[in-house]
Amino acid sequence: MHRQQVTLINGDAADHGRACDLILTDPPYDMSGAELARILGRFEARHLVLITTMRQLLEFMPRTDWRLNFDFVLDGVLPKNPGATSSRTTCTRPGCILPGPA
Repeated sequence: MHRQQVTLINGDAADHGRACDLILTDPPYDMSGAELARILGRFEARHLVLITTMRQLLEFMPRTDWRLNFDFVLDGVLPKNPGATSSRTTCTRPGCILPGPA
């Protein structure tokens, strides 16, 4: 039987940088695409799953060697205010899968 080691790092990507198979990230809404490219440039990975705003994606792509493969949309219903049970809002975030640089 082939055993594989899985390491899950949960935290601020800016505090890490290493080789990995997959990066799954949802950067802060107000982070620029340039800052996102700088942080992710410290990683060596085969795949990137990026949940992002369209603004971030458009700023990120020209600054990186990642190649856009396909995109998806995440929809969710969230309370408008923390603790609220009756007022809800819909949250839509684009995401994309990017194979690593060639």
